[in-house]
Amino acid sequence: MTEALTVGQVADRLGISAHTLRYYESEGLLGDVVARNSQGHRRYSEQAVLWVRLLQCLRDTGMPIAEVKRFADMAQQGLATLAQRLALIRQYQALLDADIERLQQARAMLSDKEIRYEQLLLEQQNPSNAPQH
Repeated sequence: MTEALTVGQVADRLGISAHTLRYYESEGLLGDVVARNSQGHRRYSEQAVLWVRLLQCLRDTGMPIAEVKRFADMAQQGLATLAQRLALIRQYQALLDADIERLQQARAMLSDKEIRYEQLLLEQQNPSNAPQH
């Protein structure tokens, strides 16, 4: 078994703040995946780290904390809520797909502008190469 990690170690590993981890715990998102040692300090197993990583992923999709909490509550209920969790994941995947499409269109437009502006700058710098119209 691997050594349990401290709040700071998990925060560093996941690139989040210790405050975020404590907030997740205070919101009930961590359930019973985080143990405490004899001094009362939090200790995270690899399973707990993976759970926090999933919570971060859900937040990264734009899922509000209330929805993340609903997801976490369903997960604690076990397989009986599997269909509802799958539906929630699919809902946010569809939203991500729409965001990605919108961002790709914006990227394409900016790339077109970049190319056009580079052409105009070259024409300004070398007026003899500019078309005569």
